[in-house]
Amino acid sequence: MQSISLAQVEHLLKEKSFDVDIEKFIEFLKLVKYKWIYPDAVQRFLQTDIVKVYELLDFLMDNGYVEQSLEIYCPNCNRYVGQHYKTIFELPEVVNCPHCDYEIMEVAQNAIIIYRVIKDV
Repeated sequence: MQSISLAQVEHLLKEKSFDVDIEKFIEFLKLVKYKWIYPDAVQRFLQTDIVKVYELLDFLMDNGYVEQSLEIYCPNCNRYVGQHYKTIFELPEVVNCPHCDYEIMEVAQNAIIIYRVIKDV
């Protein structure tokens, strides 16, 4: 990720004064390689409350750095199926897991919010 944008993000986050270690969050952002940010991974890295993580990520979304996406999680094998959707209305009624071939019937109940980097940070 580009260091200029990281400096901008760091400045914005410090101005807002979130109750998390911003330096450590920036360190996490430097590790993001594939444009996808999983809130639970951020939570584990920062060792903080998930609500605070969503506040950080929503702030980045409001400032045009990331956008929300939905990803389906297989309740049978506990893996992501690899399909991303912009809204809940785009979710199919049924999804087959490519890992275990489980037919996921409650797709919306197995969708999680993740964030896609849209501006290099």
